[in-house]
Amino acid sequence: MAWKDTGKAGVPVRYFAVTYTRAETEAHFEAMRELICRGVFERGFAVAPGRREGETFLSFMIAESEADAYVKRIKEARP
Repeated sequence: MAWKDTGKAGVPVRYFAVTYTRAETEAHFEAMRELICRGVFERGFAVAPGRREGETFLSFMIAESEADAYVKRIKEARP
Protein backbone atom coordinates (compact mmCIF):
# COMPACT_ATOMS: atom_id res chain seq x y z
CA MET A 1 0.00 0.00 0.00
CA ALA A 2 1.34 3.46 -0.83
CA TRP A 3 -0.10 6.95 -0.85
CA LYS A 4 1.15 10.45 -1.49
CA ASP A 5 1.63 13.29 0.99
CA THR A 6 3.89 16.25 1.59
CA GLY A 7 7.06 15.83 3.62
CA LYS A 8 9.30 18.35 5.30
CA ALA A 9 9.63 21.70 3.54
CA GLY A 10 6.74 20.80 1.23
CA VAL A 11 8.61 18.04 -0.63
CA PRO A 12 6.17 15.57 -2.22
CA VAL A 13 6.59 12.12 -0.64
CA ARG A 14 5.11 8.68 -0.98
CA TYR A 15 4.27 6.76 2.18
CA PHE A 16 4.62 2.97 2.11
CA ALA A 17 3.19 0.41 4.54
CA VAL A 18 4.25 -3.01 3.28
CA THR A 19 4.93 -6.57 4.42
CA TYR A 20 8.02 -8.12 2.86
CA THR A 21 9.36 -11.66 2.77
CA ARG A 22 12.89 -12.23 4.05
CA ALA A 23 14.41 -11.93 0.53
CA GLU A 24 12.46 -8.74 -0.18
CA THR A 25 13.48 -7.27 3.19
CA GLU A 26 17.16 -7.64 2.33
CA ALA A 27 16.59 -5.90 -1.03
CA HIS A 28 14.57 -3.20 0.74
CA PHE A 29 17.33 -2.39 3.22
CA GLU A 30 19.90 -2.19 0.43
CA ALA A 31 17.64 0.20 -1.52
CA MET A 32 16.94 2.26 1.61
CA ARG A 33 20.65 2.60 2.38
CA GLU A 34 21.16 4.12 -1.06
CA LEU A 35 18.20 6.50 -0.60
CA ILE A 36 19.47 7.62 2.81
CA CYS A 37 22.96 8.26 1.41
CA ARG A 38 21.44 10.38 -1.37
CA GLY A 39 19.29 12.30 1.13
CA VAL A 40 15.89 11.43 -0.35
CA PHE A 41 14.64 9.29 2.54
CA GLU A 42 12.04 11.40 4.34
CA ARG A 43 10.94 10.01 7.70
CA GLY A 44 8.64 7.62 9.53
CA PHE A 45 10.63 4.41 9.32
CA ALA A 46 9.15 1.59 11.41
CA VAL A 47 9.94 -2.13 11.45
CA ALA A 48 7.86 -4.90 13.03
CA PRO A 49 7.42 -8.66 12.58
CA GLY A 50 4.94 -9.59 9.86
CA ARG A 51 1.89 -11.75 10.43
CA ARG A 52 3.60 -14.86 9.10
CA GLU A 53 6.99 -16.27 10.06
CA GLY A 54 9.79 -14.81 7.97
CA GLU A 55 7.88 -11.63 7.09
CA THR A 56 8.72 -8.06 8.10
CA PHE A 57 6.30 -5.12 8.21
CA LEU A 58 7.83 -1.79 7.23
CA SER A 59 6.41 1.72 7.00
CA PHE A 60 8.33 4.72 5.71
CA MET A 61 8.25 7.83 3.52
CA ILE A 62 10.53 8.58 0.60
CA ALA A 63 10.68 11.44 -1.86
CA GLU A 64 8.06 11.07 -4.60
CA SER A 65 10.77 11.54 -7.21
CA GLU A 66 12.44 8.30 -6.02
CA ALA A 67 9.36 6.17 -5.32
CA ASP A 68 8.94 4.54 -8.73
CA ALA A 69 12.61 3.53 -8.90
CA TYR A 70 12.35 2.07 -5.39
CA VAL A 71 9.24 0.04 -6.29
CA LYS A 72 10.90 -1.25 -9.46
CA ARG A 73 13.98 -2.37 -7.55
CA ILE A 74 11.94 -4.26 -4.96
CA LYS A 75 9.84 -5.98 -7.64
CA GLU A 76 13.03 -7.12 -9.38
CA ALA A 77 14.23 -8.64 -6.09
CA ARG A 78 11.18 -10.88 -5.74
CA PRO A 79 11.89 -14.57 -6.29
